[in-house]
Amino acid sequence: MSAETWAKILYTYGPFAILVFLVVVIERILFARWRAANQNNHPQQTAFLGLYAITWCVILGVAIYSIYVWKRINLDKRPQISGKVQNLSNLESLGTTAADLYLHKNPKSGLYSDYDLLLVNKDKRWDDGAIVTFTLQTPARAGNQDGDLYEYDLPIQSAFYDSGVVLKRKHGKLFLEIGGQEKELHGELLAPNAIPSATDGGATTSKLELPGLFPVAYAQEMSARTSIQDFAVGLESSDAVVRRKTRADLARQNPIAAVPWIEDVLDDTKSSYRLRLGVLVALNQMPEVRGELLRPKTIAALQTMLCDSDDALRNEAYSYLEKYALLPVVLYEHVHEGGRSQGFGPCKYRADKGQFWKLPNDTASSIKVGKGYMARLCEHEGDRGTGAGRCEVYYEGSRDLTSLSDLVSFVDVTSGRSESIQQRAVQQRAVKRK
Repeated sequence: MSAETWAKILYTYGPFAILVFLVVVIERILFARWRAANQNNHPQQTAFLGLYAITWCVILGVAIYSIYVWKRINLDKRPQISGKVQNLSNLESLGTTAADLYLHKNPKSGLYSDYDLLLVNKDKRWDDGAIVTFTLQTPARAGNQDGDLYEYDLPIQSAFYDSGVVLKRKHGKLFLEIGGQEKELHGELLAPNAIPSATDGGATTSKLELPGLFPVAYAQEMSARTSIQDFAVGLESSDAVVRRKTRADLARQNPIAAVPWIEDVLDDTKSSYRLRLGVLVALNQMPEVRGELLRPKTIAALQTMLCDSDDALRNEAYSYLEKYALLPVVLYEHVHEGGRSQGFGPCKYRADKGQFWKLPNDTASSIKVGKGYMARLCEHEGDRGTGAGRCEVYYEGSRDLTSLSDLVSFVDVTSGRSESIQQRAVQQRAVKRK
């Protein structure tokens, strides 16, 4: 064989080729030269014997290393399952928290792509029937810019390690193709802030006492971070699992460091949607941070979010404000603030658009208005959505409705700190006392 051929073999087969090269080429050359040398020339014979011994020592060393390499490749190799994912939307992302998942994209069109899949377990093969959970992130939709996160369970079969696995996305579901048939995988929509179970590892915690509060355990995340602002990277990640886990990590931080930054984010009208939602979710998971501890500007920002068209952002704001009785206006089903209730922020709401949520149309009988707000209630929505029919205006305080009891279909909440609004609130309370 030519030198070029040997070079290609060495490049392709590594230590195995070197072993063959030493035995077949080098050893034979040395042995032939030794046999051809003058047998009576002792110095020459000694030199050839030394080279021959060194050659076999090298051969032995390469042989041991080759066995080690073979063992690493064949015996120590992490178990893996290969396969394909078909018809996945280009706006969706597939992942898993149970193992390492590698995907190679093969675009089919502007809408869908197929993927080559490689699923690598951490130490050993899964047993038959073991469940590997995949997460499927869907794109933002009307009313929810954060998107949804689904979990699908794949029951492992030993045959997957040899024949591979084929997953198909059809009709909003995930199917396993096996034996020429398609089997729907069990899946469910995760709650808005739920974290896939395999990612919720136990964090190392320490005790920290705050003035006026009970001792609370906070995760030691800050030691590995330069500042609390670094959480912004995870909160704005394109990966839904990363965003949810970062929100949970932020909620476990020391409020003394975390809350001022959370307030800055909420107060800044230029903060991105994901950043505002992320800090708000974290705030809702920090029970020691009560509403009255927040800046007035932050509370006003949360109250304004009640008017947001995004369900996730609006619901998180509503949850926090309701928890600490900070809703600007609340309508109740019965008199004296009884029955079902629904809070409203500083904007317009129409019952015919489904914007009364928990309170059905034409059922309100009493109202509570917060300081600095006024509410205009009307019998009908009106053609322009500005209210029509009988209308009444209510200021700070609690009152039972009179002529509009069980007739409210439109609510317009406005905020203001002017003396005229405060004076009208005082006048209305005076009329009520009479």
